[in-house]
Amino acid sequence: MDPDCCLQPLCHVNPLCLGSPDPLEIIQETQAPVSQQNLHSFYDRIKFLVGRDSTHIIPGENPFDGGHACVIRGQVMTSDGTPLVGVNISFVNNPLFGYTISRQDGSFDLVTNGGLSIILRFERAPFITQEHTLWLPWDRFFVMETIIMRHEENEIPSCDLSNFARPNPVVSPSPLTSFASSCAEKGPIVPEIQALQEEIAISGCKMRLSYLSSRTPGYKSVLRISLTHPTIPFNLMKVHLMVAVEGRLFRKWFAAAPDLSYYFIWDKTDVYNQKVFGLSEAFVSVGYEYESCPDLILWEKRTAVLQGYEIDASKLGGWSLDKHHALNIQSGILHKGNGENQFVSQQPPVIGSTMGNGRRRSISCPSCNGLADGNKLLAPLALTCGSDGSLYVGDFNYIRRIFPSGNVTSILELRNKDFRHSHSPAHKYYLTTDPMSGAVFLSDTNSRRVFKIKSTVVVKDLVKNSEVVAGTGDQCLPFDDTRCGDGGKATEATLTNPRGITVDKFGLIYFVDGTMIRRIDQNGIISTLLGSNDLTSARPLSCDSVMDISQVRLEWPTDLAINPMDNSLYVLDNNVVLQISENHQVRIVAGRPMHCQVPGIDHFLLSKVAIHATLESATALAVSHNGVLYIAETDEKKINRIRQVTTSGEISLVAGAPSGCDCKNDANCDCFSGDDGYAKDAKLNTPSSLAVCADGELYVADLGNIRIRFIRKNKPFLNSQNMYELSSPIDQELYLFDTSGKHLYTQSLPTGDYLYNFTYTEDGDITLITDNNGNMVNVHRDSAGLPLWLVVPDGHAYWVTMGINSALKSVTTQGHELAMMTYHGTSGLLATKSNENGWTTFYEYDNFGRLTNVTFPTGQVISFRSDTDSSVHVQVETSSKDDVTITTNLSASGAFYTLLQDQVRNSYHIGADGSLRLLLANGMEVALQTEPHLLAGTVNPTVGKRNVTLPIDNGLNLVEWRQRKEQARGQVTVFGRRLRVHNRNLLSLDFDRVTRTEKIYDDHRKFTLRILYDQAGRPSLWSPSSRLNGVNVTYSPGGHVAGIQRGIMSERMEYDPEGRITSRIFADGKAWRYTYLAKAGVCLPPPLI
Repeated sequence: MDPDCCLQPLCHVNPLCLGSPDPLEIIQETQAPVSQQNLHSFYDRIKFLVGRDSTHIIPGENPFDGGHACVIRGQVMTSDGTPLVGVNISFVNNPLFGYTISRQDGSFDLVTNGGLSIILRFERAPFITQEHTLWLPWDRFFVMETIIMRHEENEIPSCDLSNFARPNPVVSPSPLTSFASSCAEKGPIVPEIQALQEEIAISGCKMRLSYLSSRTPGYKSVLRISLTHPTIPFNLMKVHLMVAVEGRLFRKWFAAAPDLSYYFIWDKTDVYNQKVFGLSEAFVSVGYEYESCPDLILWEKRTAVLQGYEIDASKLGGWSLDKHHALNIQSGILHKGNGENQFVSQQPPVIGSTMGNGRRRSISCPSCNGLADGNKLLAPLALTCGSDGSLYVGDFNYIRRIFPSGNVTSILELRNKDFRHSHSPAHKYYLTTDPMSGAVFLSDTNSRRVFKIKSTVVVKDLVKNSEVVAGTGDQCLPFDDTRCGDGGKATEATLTNPRGITVDKFGLIYFVDGTMIRRIDQNGIISTLLGSNDLTSARPLSCDSVMDISQVRLEWPTDLAINPMDNSLYVLDNNVVLQISENHQVRIVAGRPMHCQVPGIDHFLLSKVAIHATLESATALAVSHNGVLYIAETDEKKINRIRQVTTSGEISLVAGAPSGCDCKNDANCDCFSGDDGYAKDAKLNTPSSLAVCADGELYVADLGNIRIRFIRKNKPFLNSQNMYELSSPIDQELYLFDTSGKHLYTQSLPTGDYLYNFTYTEDGDITLITDNNGNMVNVHRDSAGLPLWLVVPDGHAYWVTMGINSALKSVTTQGHELAMMTYHGTSGLLATKSNENGWTTFYEYDNFGRLTNVTFPTGQVISFRSDTDSSVHVQVETSSKDDVTITTNLSASGAFYTLLQDQVRNSYHIGADGSLRLLLANGMEVALQTEPHLLAGTVNPTVGKRNVTLPIDNGLNLVEWRQRKEQARGQVTVFGRRLRVHNRNLLSLDFDRVTRTEKIYDDHRKFTLRILYDQAGRPSLWSPSSRLNGVNVTYSPGGHVAGIQRGIMSERMEYDPEGRITSRIFADGKAWRYTYLAKAGVCLPPPLI
């Protein structure tokens, strides 16, 4: 159907057939391509959509908040699948937000503020006007399902869903490429990610050229989706698949069959063909359609992280200098020149305090308003987040609002006789925010009412700033003839015991009332969603299958939460979390009822299936915009923690280390720790409430510690000089970046001395690298920024030539070709590499860019075959029959690998914090535990402990490093390390940055040796405590050792201007002289003098 003949070529210019301008045409006319060296924020990438002559038309000033923006993208069609042009799409309750008109292909784009729920109106004659409600996130695209416009109302099928199973789809993303780093022993292959890593040595300096195939455009970002299991439900007819990533929507359906799967490939661009750097979240929806109920699709939603383009720091034709790095600030990724990636944002989240200092305020709260940081609390009981990022805190007798600016103000005072002489109330109230209106609601057990706070901005009378929305104050008794007011006004209803409360995207209020879940609609009419007010006992819940809502009777529900991703309702009931879908199907998503058996669990895996896990005294719920469920648990004694359940159903610890003492009854038990560290290592004390804001930040009402704690993603640290700091504790280096992510300096982590300085052109290209000895590597480029040659400190030039797609083709010096490369088309994937001897290695890849075959010059062949289900299996086959199978399981806590070779199985787990747990086939177990580095902070975990368990030894063999530091005026002056074995000190090292000396002590803290360092950070003097002679070392201007003296014995070395040694005089007076050919670095046979 083409109602206006708009698909005909002659009608394209007709006003009725003209839609809004195409964003792709606008971006080509108005914007230059996004520079990888100046990565744009989300709003900077999409703000071109808004304007009088653009896609999204606004009537006045731009009303959108750049930090909270969201782009709604979708497509409008007729019932027969014809794209519909000219549909006016506007905001129902926000006319200042403007409108857009669908284009020739039916697509549309709208910019709006995220964090809130909005209503879109779709108008186009002669079709029936439609309205759709959306709950939007911050800083990303929101892709709608296809809008079907009709001439008459479409009847929604009515079906009995109680017998319809909802299979559990499994989404398996490609592992993040964090494995690669320089390691000569492992060769050029990274088998876990099927990637190739090659290097070209540059003599005359300490650097190498490094290549990694996973950094090329040809290495695809892949998502494997398992749609069905070996057995499928009866009557299942179709399986639908939708994948939304960076504004792109992929749709496909399949006839129902066992073991259905699909590989989705993302090209690492957004819907406007702009390159996406860093990490992106893919939203996967799998729908199940049954033959007995066509057109009704039961959706399962999952999320997964996909890897986009990586920043090319050196711009040397796809190769990079191994000492030169780049920082993606938005995604929190350090791209090292040697191929290693540090995914800072994927490390364990960090914790801190937003409000409170551990001391209680007075009940009158004379200093409640002001800066939230350090502001006293009395008893934080309830939390909720506003759409603008404000946090509302129920602090005993005051409701207080913390603005995004960090200021706090009181908006409501609660007056009750129970509040006068206690800071530990016998009852608890709950808060929630309406995502549509922004209103704050309070469910109060004591008064048996639900209140709405009138104003959250300017409040004249704190006591009177509320109004009743439900409850008369009277208690509803069992078997009440009026059904406690159901069907009437909520303000005239009687309530039993109101507790947890939440509001969905339509503005419907849900709250717990006794053993019921009740609902208030937009007109103020109350009804019961689940349960009844009789004396019927709770029914046993179905352990693993879906239930109809009429089959469920709750025991003692306490808290509620809405999932913004699918508008489903979560109910916390007696250590079990239930999910109620919009079509009233109920299932368990976390916790295990007492009558259900728990299947066997592999205890080596740190993460578990949430529906098989046992919850311990669960108290509160919260759900993020990407569907992650957070659960607070506390017995008020030793268990005080927050756990998360991902969309894949996996449960893991987020915050709250177990306490070694009783937080409730032991007055000497310290139950607060961890601020500015990893949340998983922090101590909580009776977490009473949770709230997740639109940016994904989790807030915890830490009642026992009288604080509001925040838990957020780890991110690079911005220092006082406005530079980002990241480090490598293994390499003992600290890297400094500017605010665009360019690498400026490398420092020694222990000493703070500068090791490398990086200089750039006006276009942001690296042009000069200077080390701590003054040695320089110059990169010369042409006018287009392409590299021509490199000059190293000894004066030699390395000529580089570029081939197709500006890929590095060859490296030549002094007339000799060091390396020759060819590539597979324009993919950037290395096809062959020849060394200076002409020996060539061949590389082959699959359609995903994964390495499949390597043929070495010796004739040896290594082949790779991969398969993915819930795990990634890589089988390595060599011509020497030395085969290995590597299995990868990804989880929220890290990655678990199994290596199988000759029937011998070794396993290891790499945690998100860099920890390692190795289990060998002989029963030996090695565990490396990490902790934040004392000098580099939480973004740089370092190994602090090593436990070794032998097969015949039940005890632990503990080796650990303890760190300490001394500061003066905010600057580190002393950095100390202590080696301990079996809890006994063996060695201590203290480095003093002021005197530039390092002191070494024995196990009894007795001074043993002092080392003095020069201004370049090089050791120059060793002075032992005994009568032994010291050792003095001098250096040449180029940083080479020029002399060594110990007592009366000494050696001297001399070098030519190119840094080559020319003579060496030994302690006995003998000397060696060295001469060189004119065009070679090889020395002639030296004469002995």
